[in-house]
Amino acid sequence: REAGDGRRDGKVDGKQREVLRLLDTLSFHQAIIFCNQPKTAQKMTDRLNAHGFPAAFVSGTHSQTERVAAMRKMHSFSLRVLVATDLLARGVDFGRVTLVIQLSMPHDLPTYLHRVGRTGRFGTRGLAILLLWEHELAYAQNL
Repeated sequence: REAGDGRRDGKVDGKQREVLRLLDTLSFHQAIIFCNQPKTAQKMTDRLNAHGFPAAFVSGTHSQTERVAAMRKMHSFSLRVLVATDLLARGVDFGRVTLVIQLSMPHDLPTYLHRVGRTGRFGTRGLAILLLWEHELAYAQNL
């Protein structure tokens, strides 16, 4: 079974509302939110910006110029939240990311570990959250 964005009947709104609630509640410097599908990531980014969280979305569907621009904004702290597909799961470091939220179930254990590894870098503490629907729990336990 391939992991999607946790959709049940095509809806991810419940998870996106929970992300907004978490961001309103938790103390964090910057956050990365991982999604498996670019369409879901764009929708999440739009909701974040509408809710007052400066956010951008990056994925392999964007040009190198667009990705670099978003990453520069993250490094300069112009963005609080970066929404990404697994393009950023490996090899990208942001020193102020203290929160990672996985809106979507990762495809495999290495991807999960790399996503989680984007927070708590350089000797800082970080929090990683995986949002699951009940029907995704068995899949998560088998990662």
